[in-house]
Amino acid sequence: NPETFVALEGRALQSPAGFSSFLLNNSSGGSFDGNAYDLKSFRDNWFNWRICEVRSMPFVGYDKASGIYILPFGGYHQSRFLKLNKDGYIESGKHKVKTGLKSIQLDHNEKFEPELFKHFMASFSYNGLTFLCWWLGTLFAEQIRAKQKSWPFMELTGDQGAGKSTVIEFCYSLLGRDNYEGFDPSKATNAGRARNFVQVSNMPVMLIEGDRNSEQGNAKKGTFDFDELKTAYDGRPVRALGVAKRGSDTEELPFRGAIGFAQNSTVDGSEALLSRIVHCHCDRSHHNEDSAKSVDALHKLKGEGVSGFLHLVLSQADNIFGKYLKHFDKTLAEFKEALPGVQNRLVLNHAQVYAWGLCLPEVFGKNVTREHLSSLKQHIINRAKDRQNRLKSDHPMVAKFWDIYEAENELVDRTHGQPENYCVFNHHAKPESYIAINLVDFEKKCRQRMVGQGL
Repeated sequence: NPETFVALEGRALQSPAGFSSFLLNNSSGGSFDGNAYDLKSFRDNWFNWRICEVRSMPFVGYDKASGIYILPFGGYHQSRFLKLNKDGYIESGKHKVKTGLKSIQLDHNEKFEPELFKHFMASFSYNGLTFLCWWLGTLFAEQIRAKQKSWPFMELTGDQGAGKSTVIEFCYSLLGRDNYEGFDPSKATNAGRARNFVQVSNMPVMLIEGDRNSEQGNAKKGTFDFDELKTAYDGRPVRALGVAKRGSDTEELPFRGAIGFAQNSTVDGSEALLSRIVHCHCDRSHHNEDSAKSVDALHKLKGEGVSGFLHLVLSQADNIFGKYLKHFDKTLAEFKEALPGVQNRLVLNHAQVYAWGLCLPEVFGKNVTREHLSSLKQHIINRAKDRQNRLKSDHPMVAKFWDIYEAENELVDRTHGQPENYCVFNHHAKPESYIAINLVDFEKKCRQRMVGQGL
């Protein structure tokens, strides 16, 4: 049989039948045909001597206990790349670790082209650059929380064709994960969602179109409540999992990554949730012939000279994180001065993201200019102000609803009565005092008005 490296479980050594079953299920056709005495001899030889213990992690990314980035192709410890040894695990000093997660595969590449930054800016402008700053910081989420208690969520919204999916897929390719954008929590079971949240450490978990209603074929799974994620902001567990044994034990794994949202409409939730989010809205204002060429250039670069981003960052992780801490203190003071009256948590979140923007030259070199950083700073300050206004006002969809309602009422006033084809939305018997709206009727009449206007 081919050589196979597997992690032994205690119950596999309880009996010859159990050991044989374990080998059959976890190796390429291995089996054990000995008796209880033979198995006892094996156990005595293995455990009566000093044996090598390898910790198998159920995630990909940073292990806080050892300080090692554990990846499918190797690892990084103290800014040094470590190859897998012949037995398939990472060894650094007294630490012997490996990832047991097989569902996430990352390509390893040590080649990186910093000049792609110019194409990135032309393709995605400052909303994309803000997202890239958060993406870079996410590779240090555990270290940031250890120093500053929290790391913000990122929200990327925009119209169809504005570039949301493209920028997310490209940023994933920077980590060596091609053709991936995230997962839709409304299409997953509770257990499936819980596992997605603990699969990575110091890496992003992107939720795509998570606010969609599931009216058909998904009634059991239902929609997803974003407020469940509030605890992930400071690295606490998102949900508990039942232990597969008799009893009432549960397992609450800490959240080790960072959460991003990508959808057409903005996330709705409590003020506590909304204040944890840095929000960017993609538009087409910067789209032109040159930006289209830059997008094509980035597509051609995927896999070659792109996934080296992860190697470049983690090979100088200690230096980059040290630079971030130095930039952060100054940035926080500047943001507090520039954002009077803005909630402290919003100031902290946006200052953290911009401080990582100041670290971009460590990765992209002179391609990141002072003008880029100056414009980025103002952009992120404006995003903080916009988020503060969002906390004080209704959800944009609610505000749009009442804008339509009030606009129709103004139309009645201007025409001194009901014009032709005008539809009254308020069905209450006392419209001067109360408002009663049939939402189905409201949508129908809005569609009629759009058709009548040729929209």
